[in-house]
Amino acid sequence: MAKGSKKGACSANVQPAKLNCLKHDRREGKIPSYVNPHLTKDNRIVFEDEMIKGRKSIKPLVERAKLLYTEKTGQKWQDKTAPFREDVLKLKAGVTDEQLMEFKDTVERETGWKVIGIYLHNDEGYAHSKYIEGDEDYEINYHAHVLYSCQDQEKGTILRLPRKYFSLRQDWLAAATGMERGNPARETGIKHRNSMQQRIIAQEQRIEQLEEEGNKREKRYREQLEEYKAKLKAIEKENADNLATMKADYEKQIQKLEKRLERYDKRKEQEKEQHHTASWFGSKNQKIIDKLEEENSSLRKEVMDIRMHSYGEDARKISTFWKEQCRQLDPVLTADKEQQLEEAQKKAEKNRRHIEIPPVSSRPAVQKKPEVKQLNSEEYMKNKIEQKWEEVLDFATQHAKNQGMHRGILWLKDAFNEYLEMSDEVPGYGMGGQPGSQFNREVLAGKIALELGNGIGGRHVLDDEQLSRLKTSLDSIVNGQVQQQQFHR
Repeated sequence: MAKGSKKGACSANVQPAKLNCLKHDRREGKIPSYVNPHLTKDNRIVFEDEMIKGRKSIKPLVERAKLLYTEKTGQKWQDKTAPFREDVLKLKAGVTDEQLMEFKDTVERETGWKVIGIYLHNDEGYAHSKYIEGDEDYEINYHAHVLYSCQDQEKGTILRLPRKYFSLRQDWLAAATGMERGNPARETGIKHRNSMQQRIIAQEQRIEQLEEEGNKREKRYREQLEEYKAKLKAIEKENADNLATMKADYEKQIQKLEKRLERYDKRKEQEKEQHHTASWFGSKNQKIIDKLEEENSSLRKEVMDIRMHSYGEDARKISTFWKEQCRQLDPVLTADKEQQLEEAQKKAEKNRRHIEIPPVSSRPAVQKKPEVKQLNSEEYMKNKIEQKWEEVLDFATQHAKNQGMHRGILWLKDAFNEYLEMSDEVPGYGMGGQPGSQFNREVLAGKIALELGNGIGGRHVLDDEQLSRLKTSLDSIVNGQVQQQQFHR
């Protein structure tokens, strides 16, 4: 007989089966402290019914038993009722599977209970024999766990056995295994030892239950911790992605605005240079023009003076020539003819004085009339394009607000194109690109939106929704997506 077995003793302790009994019986999960892990390989499953094969718990079987009980009996299930029970059979070393199967057949035949599992354990010590590596005094507690189904499957009732069967099962076990049957407790007085063993086993089961609950709780906490870590990591990643996206968007907007400001600065410098050049040339040309006009006026006057003086000299020559001719034709002049000649001479003299104009130097200065200021072509075009600019803004406002006689997009399109053509002809109003280019169209559209918007420098005429509608229409106009219709007004 192996060390640790007690001669002439076999015992059976029947308890309601715990829901997690299969885990302990199959030695799954955490190993108790009183188990020698080097001997676990010697454990074996002697028998396992199809009812529990592949299951990790008997809880579904208990629920099914409750339903069967209520269905067959029509009564409410009582929680203290146990449809499954478990024996812990104390054995000697070397018990065979055939011996345990013989015990199974005897129990099923005599009680009506069905044995659904037999598990032999050869790796456990007693409760006071905690396994220590290398301990030679480790005392092995050879035992088997037997799992019973105690329900009548046809009637649904639980088979309750008289108390004598608890004593008879020890006889059946002794007969099957060849172990010596111990004397009844009433004869040997070892009731205290049996109850102590029962308390030890109950304590072991309680320890296992607490360890299992602790393991479950630890596992649950670790799973929750990992879940929270994963959520935190996901939130951090999402925030990082959002920040990166926002940063990239802002950088793009900043670059876009910087490029736009750079274009505006270049255009401003170009306009300033064009304005300066135009002003300089305009001022210089105006001085030249004024000087040429003054010289031209003086020349005109001199030509007129020369021309009038020539007319006076010609008149005197004609009068003298006519008089000499008359005298040659009629040397004897009568008083009448002499008088006629005198009158003709006076008349010619009078005509001469009327025609002859004194030299410029001898004439008094003529007072100039105040000149009426006339607009030159450049000033006229500037006024014209500024009027067209106000017209564009007016049509854009009406279109964005959908109010007024010119709220149609085609009014805005025509005014937009007309202003664009005029801006290429008037210095200082160009968009900065080649005449008729897409760049000029985009710049003009942006200029209109900035002028009417509520940003810095804008007129604050339109709210955000109206400004968005206007930008959409301007994009269509810039890209040539607005088609002219016959009756678009």
